[in-house]
Amino acid sequence: MRMLTKLGLAFLVMGMAVFTGCQPPGGGGASSNNPAVRVIGGMEVDFTNHLGADAAFRVRNYPQQELVAFRSNVNPLNLLGGIPAGAPDHGFRRNPTMFGNQPDAFAVVLVTVAQLNQHAPDWTFLNNNAFSRIPAFFNPNVEPGVNLEVFTISGQVGGDGRLTLINPTPFDWELRVDGHRGPTIGYVTGGMQTVTLNVETVPPGSYFFPVARVFNRTLNTFRTIYPRNSEGQPWFTFLELQPGDQRNINLNDARNILNTNGATLGVAWMAITNNHPHSDIRIFRGATPIVDSMGWGAVRSGTTRNLYVPMPPIGANNFAEYTDISVYYVGIGGFRAPLTTPDGSTNIRFRRDYRYVVNVSGDHMVPGTFQAIIDVDNARMIRIEELLY
Repeated sequence: MRMLTKLGLAFLVMGMAVFTGCQPPGGGGASSNNPAVRVIGGMEVDFTNHLGADAAFRVRNYPQQELVAFRSNVNPLNLLGGIPAGAPDHGFRRNPTMFGNQPDAFAVVLVTVAQLNQHAPDWTFLNNNAFSRIPAFFNPNVEPGVNLEVFTISGQVGGDGRLTLINPTPFDWELRVDGHRGPTIGYVTGGMQTVTLNVETVPPGSYFFPVARVFNRTLNTFRTIYPRNSEGQPWFTFLELQPGDQRNINLNDARNILNTNGATLGVAWMAITNNHPHSDIRIFRGATPIVDSMGWGAVRSGTTRNLYVPMPPIGANNFAEYTDISVYYVGIGGFRAPLTTPDGSTNIRFRRDYRYVVNVSGDHMVPGTFQAIIDVDNARMIRIEELLY
């Protein structure tokens, strides 16, 4: 009996050794089941590029470093997955436990593989010394085939300069580099007083564009708000960074610009009211259906939805003041009707940061009745309260 007991213990120890050998603590080895899954910092990290409906959201990784992403803060329970170095378009798995069934916006905290292997499980240290932070949002009900925003990670992160973002405001701010639509160098949420980033020192310096990102859980909207300068274009600040420099950007300056000069969206709004008696409708730009910031485009019968008309860019940092909408149509299946003024003209320009009401009426099954009329004369400037609440 004693001999059997010893043999049993020996087999138990061997079994435990085989099991733990599949998951070395922080060694960076591959999982035995999936070569894209590696053990990093004691956690199995999935580097698979999830596509289509299997992807919760997507990122573009300009840095030539492998990164590991977490939702909101660095913690094994918040692990989203890994991002290959230089990945141009990488999708994270749509994990029901992580994302639930409601639209949501959140911060993504990024650390390098080396950081995670060296410092796990010191999650506080990793949170305080993260490689970068970017915004993201998830919509479980996005319409099939819609290409949502790909969130970018700047290649200027990870150098020998130090940039601290100070946020005494209630807004979430994304800091973009060298353009109002440039890659994200950092993200700081409302109430998070400071975030310090290691950044590349690129002589003679860089232009930094603070952009407010506002998610409204009641209306399910995700706004991008650009503080604007006196000419109505996105506001920016310039900083020179030398090796070893420590520089600060106080985002209260951007908030003060919002209070003084207001905001620009780089778009016009179309408030589409669908009076069709029985059918949902869509708005098309040419043959392409347009959608809102959350990936929804259909306007249900008897409802109103705000859709966006983007302004063409002028150079890297400016928006055009107007855009021609003669290529926009209202449609149901193969039926199309142009957007017109009350007198039937399609020669219409939408002005940046203005809201236009479009009334869709008639029945596409009754010839000559299906139409979309724009109330151009009563267009008004978008109020900042509409963006925040």
